[in-house]
Amino acid sequence: MEFKNISFIKSIFKLLPQRKKYSLLIFVFLITIGSFAEVISISSTLVFAEMVINPNDINKYLFFLNIEDIGQYSKQTILFFLAGTFIIIIIIASFIRGLIIYFSLRLSYGIAHYLNLLTLNSFTSFKFYLKKKNNINNVLTNLQKNHDIGAVVNANTLLVSSSIISLSIFILMILVDPYITMIVTVIVGTFYFLTAYLLKGRVNANSKNIAETLNKRTFQITNTFKLLKHIILNNLQEKYVNKFRYLDYFILRKTISNNLISSLPGLIIVTIIIAFIIIGITLLSLKLGNIVNEIPKLAALVFSIQRIIPNLQQVYLGYSRSRAHMHSARDALNFIKLNRLKNHINSNQSKERFKFKNSIKLKNLSFKYEKNILFQNTSIEILKNVHTVIYGKSGIGKSTLIDILLGINQPSSGKVIIDNLELTKKNFLSWNRNISYITQDTFIYAGTFFENVAIDSKINDYNKKKVIECCKIAQIHQFIDKKNNKYNSLVAHEGNDLSVGQKQRIGIARALFKDPKILISDEGTNSIDLPTEKKIFTKLNQLKDITILHISHKKEVNQIFKRKIIIKNNKLFLKKII
Repeated sequence: MEFKNISFIKSIFKLLPQRKKYSLLIFVFLITIGSFAEVISISSTLVFAEMVINPNDINKYLFFLNIEDIGQYSKQTILFFLAGTFIIIIIIASFIRGLIIYFSLRLSYGIAHYLNLLTLNSFTSFKFYLKKKNNINNVLTNLQKNHDIGAVVNANTLLVSSSIISLSIFILMILVDPYITMIVTVIVGTFYFLTAYLLKGRVNANSKNIAETLNKRTFQITNTFKLLKHIILNNLQEKYVNKFRYLDYFILRKTISNNLISSLPGLIIVTIIIAFIIIGITLLSLKLGNIVNEIPKLAALVFSIQRIIPNLQQVYLGYSRSRAHMHSARDALNFIKLNRLKNHINSNQSKERFKFKNSIKLKNLSFKYEKNILFQNTSIEILKNVHTVIYGKSGIGKSTLIDILLGINQPSSGKVIIDNLELTKKNFLSWNRNISYITQDTFIYAGTFFENVAIDSKINDYNKKKVIECCKIAQIHQFIDKKNNKYNSLVAHEGNDLSVGQKQRIGIARALFKDPKILISDEGTNSIDLPTEKKIFTKLNQLKDITILHISHKKEVNQIFKRKIIIKNNKLFLKKII
């Protein structure tokens, strides 16, 4: 095993929970037992062959096994008994070998499953959200590449187990006949060494190409889906399908190449060894004339070779497949390390829940993004249950102000104070339990209207009534009620069968379902027609114990709100709407 492989396995080992580490110890124990069982099974073949040829030697072996009172049994009975014993030994050895393969697969792909969970856990974390360059394509690609980590682990476990078993068989072969063993070792060893050396560069190049093209293929799929309307209207289907075909076929060719490099040498070496055995037995027969006395030794050597060749092929297979998957596996491991949830903001969250009673104060607030100053030493107070609209030119900092109020962005200086309690990294998630946040892009997933409004909640009778009430406030109830299956009607993925305004109204209903103390809308009604928007806010004004902050460019909604926050010259101005 190369140093890079050892380093890679160590990095994975550090990420694993204790239970997975114990599984590795069990696997090592099984390998040890497996090696011992292989040696016994081959040794038993040698003994059995000798007893068949020289029945008089049966007593010698029975005496060695300390079996008494054998005179009452015929040699035929004893021979059948020993034959059955040797068959059982071989079956046990094969069973242990099967267990090793099973544990190897369960261990390696169990690790891939665990790393998939780590990847998705990282993706849903605040730490990942803050990295603006991260996107869904990276997550999808690395989820796929996590299976390459499993493949590398599997390849290395096979390499180790097969190496230990091969070494045990090799030692036994030396004891049986060192001369023939050394000839076979030189032939097989030279062949595998030259094959690995000559094809190493090709496997590495294929591995790197596959890793890079997997990224491109994932981007191509997601881009095609996002641009589907543009593709159809401009008759670009063939162009996009051809792009995907090229990338997918490239991966196919490189994968086939690596699999051939892994598998073909085994077939070739088996052919060479069989030919070598036939030639050897022929020459031995010509030299000795009668080779009956050599049959036990030859049987043991042939059986040993028959057992060692698959193991040597597994060693080579493990080596080559480890290289074949290494680039993709390293990409996935680096992604996990980069986004790993260790001592980050979610782990230190206060369990105490904010109880919003009076007001939100922005005190001497300043915020800058890189060199761009958005707010400078500004203060305002937002009172509870007051509905406020936020105005300002595009890019002036309206959404940033919302992120500061949510606790996602921390002020460069100054404080956000909720009822005399400062909002910090340690308590912002607790604060957000009071808030429902609506964006202009409401995601709708394939499911019923009930499911899309009551996300992550059980669809029981109580929640169904609650969904309907929220939809009535959001002015989407009539549309849903006209459907054949009403709220049980299925909605297409991303709401492709809905208008943008309809999706936004479902987003409002979803936000209300949470029973928020504070409702924040970042252009959450910008695609809803003005009469419907006024109806929605009129209904919201009738709700008790809810504070609303709404970003909008529509001046027509002014009169619906009691206050407005104007952003100008890096300052926040809170004014009454008359």
